[in-house]
Amino acid sequence: MDEGLINNINRNFKGQQPNETVHSFCRKHWVVLVPYFMGLILMVGIIVISLFSPYLNYLKDFITAPIYNLLISIGIIGITYFHHYFFLRIFDYYLQTFIITNYRVVQLNQTLYFHDSRDSIDLQEIQDLEFNQDGIFKTIFNYGELTITISSGDAPKTFHHLPHPEYHFRKINKTKREYITVRRLQKGLPEEEVTV
Repeated sequence: MDEGLINNINRNFKGQQPNETVHSFCRKHWVVLVPYFMGLILMVGIIVISLFSPYLNYLKDFITAPIYNLLISIGIIGITYFHHYFFLRIFDYYLQTFIITNYRVVQLNQTLYFHDSRDSIDLQEIQDLEFNQDGIFKTIFNYGELTITISSGDAPKTFHHLPHPEYHFRKINKTKREYITVRRLQKGLPEEEVTV
């Protein structure tokens, strides 16, 4: 195996079928975390400025002690809430996974406390596949959307903020060709060139 490649064969996930192997998996692009980190930097900046600001001492002269203590308590509650919110978003980022197996495409959406869902599309149901990288940021940072059209007539499923969408586009096409070839051989049909 090449040094630059990652071996995904030994990866497992909840709900995996017998004889199902993971060909590729990823999380959303790190760019989805940027607003949370910007908020954290802003919050730390406000805290540092508040602690070392001379105006904080002057504020004591204009308001009563109970109101001052109330404002400090509200500030501490706000900071505590934001930090918990920030770290929950980090955990949620690692719990949301996009997986390509030899049978299907699976999206695992979990949060730490309230949400746990799985959405899967069988490879044989994929009618059309499209990846999209519109905009300079998506092109520079190499992320975009992957849209799967299902043959059953349901609405297309779009996976947003997917890193390296062209790689996953090619991986799904290749895996689908292999899947169809194996199915044809299992049915005793001759192996033919499969196009997706």
